[in-house]
Amino acid sequence: MHCPTLSELPPPPSGKTGWPWTEESSQIIEAVSGHSNWPRVSVVTPSYNQAEFLEETIRSVLLQGYPDLEYIIIDGASTDGSVEIIKKYEPWLAYWESKPDGGQSDALNTGWLKHSTGQFFGWINSDDVYGPGLVTNAVAYLTAHPAVACVYNDCDLIDESSRPIGKYISRKFELTECLLEDFIPQQTAFITGEAVRAIGGVDASLHYSMDSDLFIRLARHYTLQQRPGTGASFRVNSKGKTVSQPGQFLQDRLRILDKFFDDRDVPADIVAQRTKFYTRAYVVGHLRIAMMAYAAGAFDMAAANLEGAIQIEPALLHGKPAPIMETIISYALVIEGRTPKLFMHNVFSHWPISVQKPQATSRSIFAHLQVASMFQSYRIGNVSRVRAYFWRAIVNDPFWLSNRGVVAIGLESILGSRLTNKLKRFRKNIRAPDKVSTHGLNKVH
Repeated sequence: MHCPTLSELPPPPSGKTGWPWTEESSQIIEAVSGHSNWPRVSVVTPSYNQAEFLEETIRSVLLQGYPDLEYIIIDGASTDGSVEIIKKYEPWLAYWESKPDGGQSDALNTGWLKHSTGQFFGWINSDDVYGPGLVTNAVAYLTAHPAVACVYNDCDLIDESSRPIGKYISRKFELTECLLEDFIPQQTAFITGEAVRAIGGVDASLHYSMDSDLFIRLARHYTLQQRPGTGASFRVNSKGKTVSQPGQFLQDRLRILDKFFDDRDVPADIVAQRTKFYTRAYVVGHLRIAMMAYAAGAFDMAAANLEGAIQIEPALLHGKPAPIMETIISYALVIEGRTPKLFMHNVFSHWPISVQKPQATSRSIFAHLQVASMFQSYRIGNVSRVRAYFWRAIVNDPFWLSNRGVVAIGLESILGSRLTNKLKRFRKNIRAPDKVSTHGLNKVH
């Protein structure tokens, strides 16, 4: 089915503007594009009781402007009005159903393996949002690179009101890293249907890390490729499984490791590091549970899991800044994007009694938070906030003036990128001019 135009869809609810309410992607016209036959893309949305976000998700898919998009919604018998929203957009859906199922993984497999007929598959959850033109860009890359089975890129983080609160930064695919942490935003990923069918879809017994398991199994036989740019938005909300049920995440990660190492074809050099992978999985899992528990106000659970992570990996407390600070701040910015200082206050006010706090003053902790916020603002292009966070950081802790990355971004926000680049070139020429001895200059500069 050709994606509908904005004028063909039902009008947006009152007060809703911008993408995907009053804005749309450019329509792909085959005769103009030079493509005689764009391949079909099948997108599946597993849905269950997220009516407040579902319509935004649906519109972000339908307004892609793509000439052959097969959109499928598998709802698990929602009772919150989701079905009424789905029916509102039924004319533009290839298939939908609403009945009890075995959870998100089961719903996704139903959509992919039973009803999808496309050459490429996508997966967008019922509270996330595709960005304009994502489908076209992904398909263009996959068709130009037939050796690649999966493409993905960066993802914005948004809150319950769709306001940006950060960035989910993707990385070049590395199998061993994927075993320990998530760095592929599933919302931006598109996979060949052939590859999905060959590995049997997602593991329906996993309910929290099925996407990581999917990418790990794909990587055993296919190539996964990171692309530049930002493709979609991941919604951080208190009702999502990522936030509301963190304890199950650790169990899923351990099961994924069990499956991986039980495979006889795992390379010997990776098998030799098996203990390290399990140890790190426990550390990451405990930290995740701790941070989510702090956000939920379950401070006893939070302190116990934070203590467990540090007991396994004491190095989390050493260094300036201590690695544990990176974890706390990253979660503060994601979970409590609008009130990160309150989150950090709760963490340090309910620190486990048996564990020494990082050696840092309240001013240096605040400065570290400002640096993280500065980088986050830099990624989303908010220059004024970058500048403000830079000044606050160095005023509270001049230590950050010794960090070249922080200083470079701070200067760019003040002087502009062109002048900053000129200063860098000038400094480089001063330090190492042509045909002039530089003996002793390093002592001065």
